[in-house]
Amino acid sequence: MDTVFKLPGSSYKELIKIIQGYATCSKSKRGTAVQLSELSQGTGISRTIISRNNGFLVQVGLVTEGSKKNATDLCQELASAYLNNIADEIKRIWRLIVEKDAFLTRMLSYVETQEKVERSDFVDHIVHYSGVTRSNNSKSGAATIIDIFKIAGFAEEHDGKISVNQTELLNLQLEESEAADTDVEESNTHLQLDHLNSVAEKNNICADGNFFVQAYTCEAGKEAKIIIPTDATQDDLLMIRDMFLLLMKRKYKLPDDQ
Repeated sequence: MDTVFKLPGSSYKELIKIIQGYATCSKSKRGTAVQLSELSQGTGISRTIISRNNGFLVQVGLVTEGSKKNATDLCQELASAYLNNIADEIKRIWRLIVEKDAFLTRMLSYVETQEKVERSDFVDHIVHYSGVTRSNNSKSGAATIIDIFKIAGFAEEHDGKISVNQTELLNLQLEESEAADTDVEESNTHLQLDHLNSVAEKNNICADGNFFVQAYTCEAGKEAKIIIPTDATQDDLLMIRDMFLLLMKRKYKLPDDQ
């Protein structure tokens, strides 16, 4: 396979212990990169086991790259959530990690198309499509991925069968759709503002994105201003025009034909 997804090399519980270890060591060293020996001593987990989890932790953005590694802000947040047993925060962070990774979302899509998958079959599927060598460690890592899906709320397990949580996936799809709509709306808004600003410049009008400001310096030296919201409707503009004309006639006694 062209690309390889580096699976965890431990059980879910051991992976969390490593994540907490990175966060603790990085914090105690005030952001200085952590050596493998230091992390091993701090967690009581062998350097070999930590090493076979580092690839996964790096690619999902929990630790930095390099021979010496450091916990990212996301890792610190996740470790803190586990330390304080904040289930909603743990779920939120794992959701964020899963949503941003193409391989993980593809594995969820596979379960969705199958409706239900035997856990052992799903483990084999994850190992095969990850591109890593099949071994007890990779199978353990695939099982950890399933546990992460469950913690994130994307998957459920009943009688040894894995299925997707349709409600959570629907919410995810709605979030993605709303985000896409927001991007389009913001893009359209920028185009509209660019157009308004272009018109404003041609007519000596100042537009700040919320208001049009038309300024005129009177013969006495004082400045007169007309301020109109950029989102004013046609009816609003007609009312403003009528109000202005009425003001001119009553206050300044301009004749009707002016």
